Amino acid sequence: MQIPPPESRSPQATVEGEVTWLTGRPGCISLVTEAGQRFQLSGSVVLDNEHRARTGEQPRAQRVRVTGYVPERGASTCHLGPTFVAKKVTAVNS
Repeated sequence: MQIPPPESRSPQATVEGEVTWLTGRPGCISLVTEAGQRFQLSGSVVLDNEHRARTGEQPRAQRVRVTGYVPERGASTCHLGPTFVAKKVTAVNS
């Protein structure tokens, strides 16, 4: 995925990769795409998935397809890579 300049938001995109819902820091959800890019996932659907992983309702890590965008000034507060705001997350069977 192409990262936009800091003053602009990327177009909406769908990427596939491995997400780690529980990284040891609440709210720091890691996504590594098939291309090897690393992002910090954010958004309400991400927090819902993180909560389900904490309660054991879904795996701590899983393969997913994520639709969303990289926001303006997309630096990660968790130092995981740029932020990717997820609008939709779908588990993918390996």
